[in-house]
Amino acid sequence: MSILKGEQAEVLTIYNTITVPSGRSSRTAYLSRPNAGGEWPTVLVISGPGPITSAVKEVCRRVARQGFAVLAPETRVGTDNLDLFIDYVANPAADWSSAEYGLGTLGLGRGGSAALEAAVQYGQVLATMTVATAPDLELLPSVRVPMLALVGDGDVAVTPDIVERARNLAPHVEWVVYRGLDDDWWNDAAPGWDEEAASDSLTRVADFFGTHLPPLL
Repeated sequence: MSILKGEQAEVLTIYNTITVPSGRSSRTAYLSRPNAGGEWPTVLVISGPGPITSAVKEVCRRVARQGFAVLAPETRVGTDNLDLFIDYVANPAADWSSAEYGLGTLGLGRGGSAALEAAVQYGQVLATMTVATAPDLELLPSVRVPMLALVGDGDVAVTPDIVERARNLAPHVEWVVYRGLDDDWWNDAAPGWDEEAASDSLTRVADFFGTHLPPLL
């Protein structure tokens, strides 16, 4: 694994693309975690179908620097085989993860609905968060765990009316709306990337999951 020196408190992280056995085949995921002993609070990052992009990997590494084990599975559709990756991090043999006591899901862009679906389907999910995802008005009322949603008001799928309806359907969900930003403000490889909002969102990720996930063991 590669080693990355953190930006704060001299945190070292290790990161690599890994394979998780799945029957006679295997599935790919990107893992980043602190390079230190202990069982770290764990977050699954879901970015939608397709390969894990460099922008998603960067998010994983930056979250890991804040003291989290972060796994981004390569999924095909929805929560496809997500239980495989939950079982992987929750296995006591994964002595770097505290996921056997619960974990979080973080949905980026198109992966937001899958992150919510996982929170509804799997009891191991203790908290969920979406970034730049249009509110799923059908699914939101079924989400019972703490949830934080970050959106840009320049996203055509995130109108004030839709956000208001979402708030009424799921009053326990916290919404943060970044003014004047589209749906790619978090993606450092996209033209709409906004450094200030991206940095703020990562601080919120760490604070949110630090509050709702098991602490370092």
